[in-house]
Amino acid sequence: MGRPGSAQGWNLETAPAAVAERFLRWQTAMRQTAEQVHSNHWWLREEGIGVRLRGPAVHGVRGADLATNWRCNPAAVQINMPSEPGDVDGNSQVGTDHSGRVWLLRQGRLTANPISARIDEQRFQDLTGLSLAFETPARGNSPARWWFRVCRLDVEDGLLREQTVDYVRRCQQARQSATSGISPPTTLDVPVTLQGNLEPTGSYVIPPLDIRVAERIHGEVVNELKRRLDAQGIPAGKVRCVDGYEVDLVVGGRGSSPLLVEVKTGAVARDVQTGVGQLSLYRRLVRQLRNHTPVLLLPASPTAALLLLSGNAG
Repeated sequence: MGRPGSAQGWNLETAPAAVAERFLRWQTAMRQTAEQVHSNHWWLREEGIGVRLRGPAVHGVRGADLATNWRCNPAAVQINMPSEPGDVDGNSQVGTDHSGRVWLLRQGRLTANPISARIDEQRFQDLTGLSLAFETPARGNSPARWWFRVCRLDVEDGLLREQTVDYVRRCQQARQSATSGISPPTTLDVPVTLQGNLEPTGSYVIPPLDIRVAERIHGEVVNELKRRLDAQGIPAGKVRCVDGYEVDLVVGGRGSSPLLVEVKTGAVARDVQTGVGQLSLYRRLVRQLRNHTPVLLLPASPTAALLLLSGNAG
């Protein structure tokens, strides 16, 4: 029957009605800004994430396939209502951390699908770059379980979606990395190349002090640049390192000098300082990027002082 309980300050919700309410609210939030493709199928165009509900329902809640393709086939990950809430042998649960925050949790494992073999625990953590929330130890015939956070369930819908989108992208990243034969990244020198829509766009809620809505202009710029490069047959992609560092875009490399591109949505001193610092940092942290030509993409010319400094440096 498995084992209900808590570990390392975490408590798992055991009331079916409470868990079902949380799962339904999560599914509703995921569909809130999405285009409906079919009666049970939605597409978050800006984020590049598909959501498909499938039966039969468990405690009134259908299972969910999430993917980085609009058909949701194959799915990057499935997140399903547990038949026994609080039983840690279930793949997904609702849990509360030591601070009282409520989370959608999922075990660190991905079942096999047409693009990847099964991925478990340590390899899941390595390939996704996600931090382990807690572990429930082995007991009897039931092995140890590693639990990871999908999203907060006690926050605004926008933040809930953003966190879920990031989780789905990381699951897809893990599958692609496993399929390509890339070893689990254990140092900053091992980047992971991402495919598809590179950046989340649309609106998001800034936590935790207020609910101001910010437009993801940065994501729109990166995605549009990627689309235009793709149309010209120019290779371009994003790299993410296991410690969380992300490069906006790596361009070229086949018969031409590759570019390391950092995008900023402003052109004041802070934007330039941050962008130049990031370009310098990435080239030092990631061995494969050390010979790339750094490019800082700004929406306008920076201040005269910065232009003068740039000219003198060149």
